[in-house]
Amino acid sequence: LHEQLITRLSRRSGIRVLDDSTGQVRQATYLLRGRLRTAGARGRLCVSLMLGGENRTVWSQIYEGDPSDIFAFCDELIERVDVDLRLQINAFDGNRVAHLPEDRLSLSELRSRAASAFYRGTMQSWEEAERLLKRGKQLAIDDPMALAMMGEATVILNGARYEDLDAEEALLLEKDLDHAVEIAPRSDYVFWVRGLFRLNVRKDLTGAERDYQRVMSLSPAYAPGFELRGQIELASGKLEQATESLAHSVALSEADPLLPYRLYILSVANFCWQDYD
Repeated sequence: LHEQLITRLSRRSGIRVLDDSTGQVRQATYLLRGRLRTAGARGRLCVSLMLGGENRTVWSQIYEGDPSDIFAFCDELIERVDVDLRLQINAFDGNRVAHLPEDRLSLSELRSRAASAFYRGTMQSWEEAERLLKRGKQLAIDDPMALAMMGEATVILNGARYEDLDAEEALLLEKDLDHAVEIAPRSDYVFWVRGLFRLNVRKDLTGAERDYQRVMSLSPAYAPGFELRGQIELASGKLEQATESLAHSVALSEADPLLPYRLYILSVANFCWQDYD
């Protein structure tokens, strides 16, 4: 579990992971602690995220499973822990720099604050994120996370406003997202955003499906991936499959601030499938 978790977290763009098994790490922003207990066919993993330097626990969660097949047990728990940690780190990173003026924020801090604004889920917060990401792009035009986040903000905000991107803006965004994929080929997020762009802006279901497949090859339990698949199936008229994919996305989003958004898309699919209850 220890080795698998370090391997999974190390794949994340924008964070640096240090192995603290020796207890010598002193400068980390966060410390991750875990405790595993097993009895027969029952295993329980308790994970806690702590602020470095304060030893204050900011998040903890308990995961349970059957350790009879130790490999399946570890794989299942690591998927769930990895997804939850991504959400928590994004949320707390934004809070950590909330008191700093925008003109003093580094690129990573701008990204963190923008991610936190995404999670608030209002037009105003997404417009705030868009403004922060424009500033971030000026600081580093080759940062794949900033490019992808800018892409997500643009697609979602234009959809919320019932507006289409003009041809020139769409072409520039497409180039940025292709560039982000080239720089970060192991990031599920950048492929997910490009799939979102291809589906909603280009109406390219085949291209969106390819990006979805890449997302899931990188992170099989990635809730936004199932959301993307459900939206592709909706656009293809595969309503029953869409409800199943979106329901799975919702099931994986228990701790996700964007759960109401995914519930909304699922409700659309259910309505189209005439499952009115």
